[in-house]
Amino acid sequence: MTKKDFFPPRPYSNPTIYAYELVGVATHKGLLKIGFNLNKIF
Repeated sequence: MTKKDFFPPRPYSNPTIYAYELVGVATHKGLLKIGFNLNKIF
């Protein structure tokens, strides 16, 4: 058994970590929302 058979190719993914601020929400002032996505965002 070759390495190619034992380790099949992984599917393509584009992991992205992003952060944003909730503007206009006084209770969240100074805080960031953080997210993670495997799909293209922008």
